[in-house]
Amino acid sequence: MRIRDNQRRQLLQTAETNIFPAVKEHLLQVQPGLAESVPPEELDRRIRNGIARAVDYGITLVAGVASFVGLMFEIAPNFDEQPGIALALADPFFDANQRIMHLPLHTTDEDWQHAVLSYDAAAWDRRTKPPVSGD
Repeated sequence: MRIRDNQRRQLLQTAETNIFPAVKEHLLQVQPGLAESVPPEELDRRIRNGIARAVDYGITLVAGVASFVGLMFEIAPNFDEQPGIALALADPFFDANQRIMHLPLHTTDEDWQHAVLSYDAAAWDRRTKPPVSGD
């Protein structure tokens, strides 16, 4: 299944409205230091960008979006650009909402180490172009 641009915009608008509060609450619970280390406006901006990046992959369920955004904060804002991780996020065998949950099974420790070492703060300000998948 391919999501058209207008559908993606609608998904993103819905996600930002309905999912943003849950994602922010989840982040602050699992990473309580964020509130002290990132100014509130910047935190909100980063979360919104993370939601947009997750939606770009077709991830629309709260748990999946929260996991994706959490990985941006925990690993790197560009973790999804690491080739092994990007491949797993585009795997046509799984539904987009399942892919994020299957990442540990379809990636290696080296993929994650590479993602950490490739941290790019500029990714907080850009969207991802996910690889084209067959779903």
